[in-house]
Amino acid sequence: MDYLDLDGPDGQTDNMGGLTQRFYFARVADFLAIQTPTLTPTTPEDTVKITTTHTFKTGKKWQVGYCTIDKGKFSSDPQGETDGISLKMKMEVFIPGSSAKLHGFANMAKNDRFICLAEMPDGSTLQVGTQMFFAQFKPKFETGTNSGGIRGYIFEVESMGPKNLVYSGAITLTPAP
Repeated sequence: MDYLDLDGPDGQTDNMGGLTQRFYFARVADFLAIQTPTLTPTTPEDTVKITTTHTFKTGKKWQVGYCTIDKGKFSSDPQGETDGISLKMKMEVFIPGSSAKLHGFANMAKNDRFICLAEMPDGSTLQVGTQMFFAQFKPKFETGTNSGGIRGYIFEVESMGPKNLVYSGAITLTPAP
């Protein structure tokens, strides 16, 4: 497989940073099949794109999470030694509030295994977590002060793996039959 030219912006495409105000998550145990990029890629793009839809066990689906505007981001940082570089992917979202429902979610999620989807402003979707390297929620609660700051959870969702993944399959919001 050959490398391709890396063109700069053409002036016609939006390139807004950050994430949208929603993200998707599902427990690894709820999937019937977690898809991967094709095993026979013909372009560099093919090595990172998941085009087949993940499927769920009966009654399971993607859950939708809210994120305060301008408080969501995704990053992937290199880790490892020379000739053994991998990536640490991190999605960070802020969910405001201090409800028992939100505290309960943080309590349950902190030790569970997930696949998460980070929705980008351009409509593309990055996946955090795989069948082999799960995503994990790391909840941090803050109250702020009486005069300022935030009150709610900053969720860092982390995973690691050999590459960033772009998910273009369907996002199933109806429970599987």
